[in-house]
Amino acid sequence: MTRNLFAMLENKLVETAVTAARPSAPGDGVDVTSWRTNGFSGASAAVMLKGSAAATVTSPTDGAQGVELWGYVLGKWRLIVELRDGRDITVDADRGYAQEANVIGVFERLAIAGTVSAGAVTGQIAPIEGWS
Repeated sequence: MTRNLFAMLENKLVETAVTAARPSAPGDGVDVTSWRTNGFSGASAAVMLKGSAAATVTSPTDGAQGVELWGYVLGKWRLIVELRDGRDITVDADRGYAQEANVIGVFERLAIAGTVSAGAVTGQIAPIEGWS
């Protein structure tokens, strides 16, 4: 029996603030080029949100589908996924939120867009490596 193994590469974890505005400038979000080996990184990432206080994170400004994960590649920001299938995300100082996301492995930067109801919410993102 073959068993697939997966590991979150915590040594490559990056953090970025959750912002109400969708990313638009090349320097928005956080650089993830350090994830790459031979020009590519893994196809999956763990996306985690943590809050400084009890908060609900909803759609960004001009958004309608919930908290968004964006990737920057080839000079453009591209929507990767709506976290929690487009539903609001609730976090507090003791409990966060985590989800696996397919990031394809070609993005140079990642950003999380969503409106935070109170305090500050930080996104932590780390690549997930799989092997058999």
